[in-house]
Amino acid sequence: PQPRNSLLLGILIFLLFSMSKFKNGHKLKLAVAMGIFLIPIFFGRFKPQISLNELKGEEVEVARFARDNTDRDAVFLIPANLESFRLVAQRAIFVDFKVDPFSDDARREWYKRMLEINGTKYNQITDLKIGDIRKNYQISYVVLFSETKTSFPVIYENAKYKIVALK
Repeated sequence: PQPRNSLLLGILIFLLFSMSKFKNGHKLKLAVAMGIFLIPIFFGRFKPQISLNELKGEEVEVARFARDNTDRDAVFLIPANLESFRLVAQRAIFVDFKVDPFSDDARREWYKRMLEINGTKYNQITDLKIGDIRKNYQISYVVLFSETKTSFPVIYENAKYKIVALK
């Protein structure tokens, strides 16, 4: 909190000094706006609306299992719309919809990976397809829908998802 408060105080001081360019009526409006926005932040009045501990559901349960029971360097193949998995599990993933590639090469790689998993419906992905992906990438585990058939060993399962080990 201390560095954040110092930064915010610096911003506030900078804005106050830069107000000399404004007419008197605008200075007051700017000062009031800054006070409404910066002072509550400076004194820590704004808190996150939700914490990771408050998240619930099968998606979060599978991610928590992954976080608590796999190596930190494990890489997961997951359904691309499993939005909170990376954040909760704190594990690398093969690909998802949330990525924002910054370069042309990264965009091409993201697209290639999306085609790898979306060539078929993910709930119908086969062990053969998983094996093909595994040959080209260092995938450690796969999150499947619970109804997806597989011969890989299941290490976790809930009502909606299961995790299989590829090691």
